[in-house]
Amino acid sequence: MPNFKAIFWDNDGTLVDTEHLYFEATKKALREAGFDLSMDYYINDHLAKDETTMGAMVTAGCSDEEILRVRRIRDGYYSKFLEEGVQVRPGVLETLEYLYPNTFMAVVTSSPRDHFEIIMSKSGLAKYFKFFVTQDDVTKLKPDPEPYLQALQRSGFKPEECLAIEDTPKGIKAAKLAGLTAYATPTKMTSSLDFSLADGVFDNVTEIFLPASAATTTESAA
Repeated sequence: MPNFKAIFWDNDGTLVDTEHLYFEATKKALREAGFDLSMDYYINDHLAKDETTMGAMVTAGCSDEEILRVRRIRDGYYSKFLEEGVQVRPGVLETLEYLYPNTFMAVVTSSPRDHFEIIMSKSGLAKYFKFFVTQDDVTKLKPDPEPYLQALQRSGFKPEECLAIEDTPKGIKAAKLAGLTAYATPTKMTSSLDFSLADGVFDNVTEIFLPASAATTTESAA
């Protein structure tokens, strides 16, 4: 295991497989408003570059009020999808169980607090973390480093003592701008993106943290 005093975990796409739910919720809300959201735009513009998911409405010149209305509808659909069930990414639970007794861990997410609380409730992962930094706690989101800078301040550790785990280039960029080491564990949705800023890219978090024997046992049981 890498010698870090603290590990900061991204949430959506890293701890839990929720990106496809957010995509479907956004696509549904936009379709009802007469617009489309392609998977290509969602991956290569939203996830990779942090472009708004409401790009089609912005291009069409829709008012801020109309865009906000569609966002609220989207958020309602997303909450409903989350309430129906949240899937923890492979290897995450085993890794958290292994690290928990001796490792300081926190979550640094761009999710608003209400969605994040549903995810934690459904996944049962909250008990592993010291604190959470959500969208409601910052003024700027990833790829801005503010969320990670706040996590550093709250943890009391130096940047070089901390590791960030992310699944998108914008998350990696945020961590690197804050001075952290950053590892990527891409999903099927983000695996084609550019992770050249990452200090390491892994298929599964067990490759990073679990002893080889434990990782092998986990894979065999999967």
